[in-house]
Amino acid sequence: GWDLHLECGVGDKLIKKNIALNPSLYEGLTLKSLMFMFSGEVRKFNKIGKRSTLMTGLEGGSLISENIFENELYRLGGQRTIRGFDDESIFASTFAIFSLEYRFILEENSNIFIFSQGMYYEKQLKDSYLNDLPYSFGLGINFQTKQGVFSVSYSLGSQLDNPILLRSAKIHFGFVNYF
Repeated sequence: GWDLHLECGVGDKLIKKNIALNPSLYEGLTLKSLMFMFSGEVRKFNKIGKRSTLMTGLEGGSLISENIFENELYRLGGQRTIRGFDDESIFASTFAIFSLEYRFILEENSNIFIFSQGMYYEKQLKDSYLNDLPYSFGLGINFQTKQGVFSVSYSLGSQLDNPILLRSAKIHFGFVNYF
């Protein structure tokens, strides 16, 4: 089946001057502006045989404003976004993550999986710009317990043209409680 999630927001952004700080910090800043936020995710699960599925997914988001500060950026990385990286270690103003995951079904909410993910992101601030194409791959298991579904994955990732190193592999844990 399909899984779809969309979110958008718009609001006034007001920067209040702090008299304890150097006034030169506010030079060139627009103190009142609009800020737009768009994000979404779509996943498609294709059945392969009786006990296998192939999940393809695309997730993305963008912040649009005259002045974007580091604390307003998307925080990516980890079990919930792109595995193979520390949780919330990648800061982005715009991003797109493509996921491909093969799952061998053990029970209704239990499976073994292998995956690969690729991402494009931009980090655009007032005085700096960075973009990159990180990627990751790995394997894992989801298994159902009486309390919910527990997930463990082992993954390797590369960003900023760094090589993939086994010593920098990540083990991610997750838990979803059903009640």
